[in-house]
Amino acid sequence: MLVFALLIQRNAIMDFVKKAVTFSLLFLLCNSFSQASTTYNVNGFQFTEYTDRSEWLTDVSGTVHSEDFNDYSLIPELSINSTNGRINRYRDDWYDRLTGNRQYETSFTFSQAANAFGGDWTVDTRYQGQGSNGLGIAIFFDLLSGSTHRLYREIPNDLIGFYGIILPEDVLFSSLHLAEGTQGPSHGIETYYLDDFVFNNPQPVPLPAAFWLFVTGVVTFSVYNYKRKAKEV
Repeated sequence: MLVFALLIQRNAIMDFVKKAVTFSLLFLLCNSFSQASTTYNVNGFQFTEYTDRSEWLTDVSGTVHSEDFNDYSLIPELSINSTNGRINRYRDDWYDRLTGNRQYETSFTFSQAANAFGGDWTVDTRYQGQGSNGLGIAIFFDLLSGSTHRLYREIPNDLIGFYGIILPEDVLFSSLHLAEGTQGPSHGIETYYLDDFVFNNPQPVPLPAAFWLFVTGVVTFSVYNYKRKAKEV
């Protein structure tokens, strides 16, 4: 009877272990498919590429700013200079054509340095050269170190969805430039729409001098009041 009970208990334990292993493998498999980011390190320049807005928002640091292009006024933290781009009020987004005539055709400049950006991109196929795929979109950063860096990756020429980049927190850029990529024929044109553009300010906002003056006054008054009361005692 005891041997029979032990066999039942062993079988139950083995069944539990098998189920636990199966569940763990399924969890790891599903989690690997759900990952929407990839980290690259090319010639010492590290960055992480995102195709999911939620994951980008989870990983980004500092204050996040957003421009939805719902009117003709940009938020104060952002300015855009573009050869062909404009705010499209019919769709409430940013419409742009990169024709391949200039190195930089559209520039996003930030009031404070950033290390991340992203947005919902629709890369249009209607105006691409000779019916072929477009060129994709090349990305350039004006780094605070004084150099301009062309990103190893390009925004895909068939993208419909979120695309974003996060650099290390100590690698900051003041401007972001978009130009024609290298994914199609040299005579191609890349047309795209951009909506809900996001970027960050990873640096803490310094407190105003008036705040520190106020704190100094409070501390000084507290010390004086304490000493006065001590003398009275």
